[in-house]
Amino acid sequence: VMLRPEIELFDHQDLCVGKLRVQPNIAILDDMGVGKTLEAIAIDDIRRQQSWPWKKTLVITLNGPMTTQWASVLRRATYLKVVVVDAKDKRGSWEEFIALDADVLLTHWESLWKPRSPNAFSLLEQLCKKSGLHVIADEAQKIMHRANQVTKNLKKIPTAYKTGLTGTPTSGRP
Repeated sequence: VMLRPEIELFDHQDLCVGKLRVQPNIAILDDMGVGKTLEAIAIDDIRRQQSWPWKKTLVITLNGPMTTQWASVLRRATYLKVVVVDAKDKRGSWEEFIALDADVLLTHWESLWKPRSPNAFSLLEQLCKKSGLHVIADEAQKIMHRANQVTKNLKKIPTAYKTGLTGTPTSGRP
């Protein structure tokens, strides 16, 4: 178990985790500010106790404060080794993730774009070579439209489990 013993879920979080723990692909659509991040981390903890090939987690969120918040919650709530992708050094971040045999790679949606230069490092290409990730897609409304390039790129990554989080699951035209 990777959750720290002092971490306790609220009743609504415990109910959510209890219901969704048996599903391989889930969407957590709770309102904003009620603890979807901790629910996803608790579900990831359950996944780590199951048999899946490459027990690594990819967390994708918005760039900036959300990345910092995720890193903080992961470090406070778990014993997992976390590598945060540096937007200016994706190659170095990937190499650190592999060298440390880290548990979680934390990145932002923009990192899933293919680089413009054919010789540039592609985080997406590296992720596509690995199978069995648990992908946690925070702010999953970013992939609401299937023709969107980031949606297409995310679908290329081979996953064992998928967890989507959003407080705004629909737009004006769901």
